[in-house]
Amino acid sequence: DELYKTSVEIKDAPGSEHPISKKLVKTMVSAMGYNEVKNIKGTQVLQENNGRPYMTVREEGKGKVSYFAGYLGTMYGAGCTRFEWTDTHADNSPYRIVDAWAEWIGAEKICETDVKDDRKYALRFESPLVDKKGNAMLGMVSQLRGEMDSFRVKYKMPKEFKAPKMVLATRNSSREIVKVPFHYDEKTRELTLRMPNFRCWVNALALNDIDPFVSVEAVQPNRDAYSLVWYKPGDEVTYRVKVFNPSGKALKDGEVELRLPDGWFCSKEKIKLPEVPAYGESKVLKFKVKAPLFNSCRKLEPVNFIYRGKRDAADVKSSPAVEMVWFQTEPQNEPEKEFKVK
Repeated sequence: DELYKTSVEIKDAPGSEHPISKKLVKTMVSAMGYNEVKNIKGTQVLQENNGRPYMTVREEGKGKVSYFAGYLGTMYGAGCTRFEWTDTHADNSPYRIVDAWAEWIGAEKICETDVKDDRKYALRFESPLVDKKGNAMLGMVSQLRGEMDSFRVKYKMPKEFKAPKMVLATRNSSREIVKVPFHYDEKTRELTLRMPNFRCWVNALALNDIDPFVSVEAVQPNRDAYSLVWYKPGDEVTYRVKVFNPSGKALKDGEVELRLPDGWFCSKEKIKLPEVPAYGESKVLKFKVKAPLFNSCRKLEPVNFIYRGKRDAADVKSSPAVEMVWFQTEPQNEPEKEFKVK
């Protein structure tokens, strides 16, 4: 509750010849959680306005030591008054500090992107998660209020990663899956992706061998401010469903099943599916879902699709592709008027 009393303005330390200082040059940030300390041994690269140390570093034996006299995650590029975030005092100093510090300690960047600086600093790229079969998930988050346009990103992949045969992506709160153009250089282990536009988050799945995925696209439904589909009593929505086969063996004798809450209606419960080739996708299947005519209270309900089939002689199925939808008489969170940040 007293955190606001610990806010402090921080700037570069004059006269420092440290590599971090040379890379930073002029810097101005604010942060919270400041603790007043004395620098006994080390190089001061950032200081509080009165000259007291904020960021101190030194090399000790074969290691490198860093000390931040506050909460690193609270840094922002402006003075202590928040309104300055949008004025000429605001800049990208926090990101430059972390970049310079990471370079000094020898940390390797996980990726590079062609997004311009004014928007790049609103993106967060997660380290690749690789499973025992060499498939990988790469998560990305945008903090822009508007939509992030399509962009290129190049990852340095771990040694456990295997060259992908297809890359898929899911975005925001939708269960729709889209294919992602990619290139993989096996010598440098660099995976380059052309990511689709998204608003909040996107996950890229770089795949060579895994169970099938079901893509679910709701066609022009009602959506709230958080992009969740909502039904009022009697509403009907069409779903476009596809099966992706990220495996070197074809899928055969399959079907897609729709599961709904009690009292809901559908055009079809199951649809048979012809063969889905290796590293291919099925044709589009269409299901219509209709909500009950009466609603006694606001509910969050699942619209659930699952694929079952055979790969060689073995049974195989997808994980459930669940679109969570609101069933209500009126929207609780109206979507904001859309705008883009250039």
